[in-house]
Amino acid sequence: MLRTRHHVSRQPATSSIITLTKTVLYKIPASEVTRKLAERPAGIQALHKLLTHHTLLLKTRIAAQTSNYDKVLQALLHLGYLYGEEKNNAIYMTMYFSKKMLANYLHLSYATVASICKRLVAQGILHDEPHGMIIYPKADANL
Repeated sequence: MLRTRHHVSRQPATSSIITLTKTVLYKIPASEVTRKLAERPAGIQALHKLLTHHTLLLKTRIAAQTSNYDKVLQALLHLGYLYGEEKNNAIYMTMYFSKKMLANYLHLSYATVASICKRLVAQGILHDEPHGMIIYPKADANL
């Protein structure tokens, strides 16, 4: 469990967060974030990309009840778009997310996630390495 440090307001946090490393949270007014983004066009572009992808992902999840396979694939794509770099029709992620982390996030068993990842590798959609992952979203016509 993480305790938050508020520098703008001394009110207690209404959310709990679990992190893998020691983390300090700062409460920053939305107006300050907007001002900073307006000063940096690259920031607005990154925010637009993130929000567009997140909106599409949520539409996909809402539109259909997804299987465990789809849940794992969508989570990998979501993480890829957030933390990876798109190039050569692939998403390169140097930040590694373990199968156990994915299982916890998706409320699935480790065995289920591991089996699905093996299937994604066999289908040519995922290349899983100790230092990161490569996702080939075009390999699956449903993406």
